[in-house]
Amino acid sequence: MISERRNYAVKPFYKIPLFYLAIVFLVGVGFGGGWIVKGKVQKTSIKDCEPCGVSNPIVIPKSDQSVVPGTGAYSGWDEFSDSAFLYKLNYPPTWTLEKTATDQVTITTPDQKFALDFALVKSAEKAALPDQVLYKGLTLADAGKITILETSLKKQKAVDGDQSKQYFYPYGSAETKDGSYVFSASFSPVSAKSISDVNLEDNDYRPVAEKILGSIELK
Repeated sequence: MISERRNYAVKPFYKIPLFYLAIVFLVGVGFGGGWIVKGKVQKTSIKDCEPCGVSNPIVIPKSDQSVVPGTGAYSGWDEFSDSAFLYKLNYPPTWTLEKTATDQVTITTPDQKFALDFALVKSAEKAALPDQVLYKGLTLADAGKITILETSLKKQKAVDGDQSKQYFYPYGSAETKDGSYVFSASFSPVSAKSISDVNLEDNDYRPVAEKILGSIELK
């Protein structure tokens, strides 16, 4: 008996039922579309996150302290304000501000070699002002005028021959025009060991430090 041979040949494309073709089409679109969308989402996410990546973190200040963008002459700078402080000020974002005591800050240059120290208290608390340090072997000389807190003051520089090593605004302490507050301010090298290599007359940071002093306002 001769067995019947079945025909397993694949049917021509045009003879496949439309129902099955529709299923194949929808599945293909689903996978292909998902791959495209996934690629687009991934690319957009990377692009959108570049400005806020690790190199530019968002810094959230403490609840009692705020750092916001400055305005006017201090546009592009940060504005420092603290609920425990009697004053606020502006400083460049590349400088580092540190609270060292009540109503006292140290603002360090980007290279960490020089620092601006400022402190302000009510006149009745003058004894709380930190002592200024005049490096050994230097002498004081007049260095012109500066206005801080709407009060015109003389600047003093600590010199070694014709080189300026420290600046004081002025040396010791100063009183505001109405006599309600006293403050001290100085701009010096962070380390006395570098004094021999310092000349603040041609130092680019000193004018910036004096601009910071000009931004100080009572709250």
